[in-house]
This record gives sequence, structure tokens and C-alpha cells, in this order.
Amino acid sequence: MDSDADIRVVLRQGDPSALSLIHQRYGGVLHAMLLGYLGRPQEADDALQDLFVTVSQQRERLAGAQNLGAYLMTMARNLALMALRQRKRRREQEHPAEMLSPATQQMDVESASAVSHAVMQLPGEQREVLVLKIWQDRTFAEIAVLLDISINTAASRYRYATEKLRGQLKAWR
Repeated sequence: MDSDADIRVVLRQGDPSALSLIHQRYGGVLHAMLLGYLGRPQEADDALQDLFVTVSQQRERLAGAQNLGAYLMTMARNLALMALRQRKRRREQEHPAEMLSPATQQMDVESASAVSHAVMQLPGEQREVLVLKIWQDRTFAEIAVLLDISINTAASRYRYATEKLRGQLKAWR
């Protein structure tokens, strides 16, 4: 019992196990997306927890969503953007080196920091596709379903993101 249809049934019944099912199915991809936006593991963890609090309070609305994954991704995106606005208001200093993927963990700190900073400079739509493709090893078809976009849009956002990264990192070197 882990399909979206099964999750909707459990949500409508008010069964507390619905949150566990949602977490099992979407928790990893939601966390990766939040980390891609926020760049800080602790903030991504906090935002994911906030997301699940909201999900528990809005079970009926979520149960009625046409595309459960896209709805959750939109909720996560909105939470991340809100957190970024709050961060900006507080004028916190960025520490992009905290967002390390398995690929950047093997780099020296300066290189990893440059890559992380470059990723954070990407437009949100491109960054989320890049994070899902690289950090979550998702296919363009899976990304398209999760973000409720076409496969071609997912692929082009990824291409634009990698081109921008190349340009930024070329300038860095």
C-alpha cells in the first residue's frame, strides 16, 4: 500500500499512518529539493518537518490533489522560498559549503564551496531539476511527474542549469 491512490484513501480515513506512507514515498525527494533551495541540511530538515505538520493539518486538501507528488513538491518549494525570505530579512550570512553532495564531498573545501555557491545562484526551477537529477538520481520522466512539468521542460531546465554552472565555475577557475 504505497501508491498515491492508496495514500489518498488513508488520508481521507484520517489514519495517522498516512504521514508515514507519504514520508516513505516522497520524503527523500522532498528533502533533496529543500536542501537544494536552502543549502543547509538543518534548515532542510526543519522545513521538511514543517511540511509534514502542514500535511497533517490539511489531509483533506492533500487527498483531493490530482498529482500528489507535484502538490507536495509545490508545498516544499513554497516553504523553502518562505525560509529564504526570512533568512534574507534576518540578513544571515550564507555558508554554501554546507551543501555538499556525494560528488562535492571528495573535493577540497574551496572547490566544494564554489560548486555549492554556484548551485545556489541558479534560478529555483533549474536548481530543483538539477538537485533531483544529480542528488536524487531521478530520470527526467520522474522529475516531470514530481514537478508536474513535461519531460522536455525538465530536460531543458537541467541543460540550462548545467550550462550556467559551467560558465560560473569556468569564471571561478
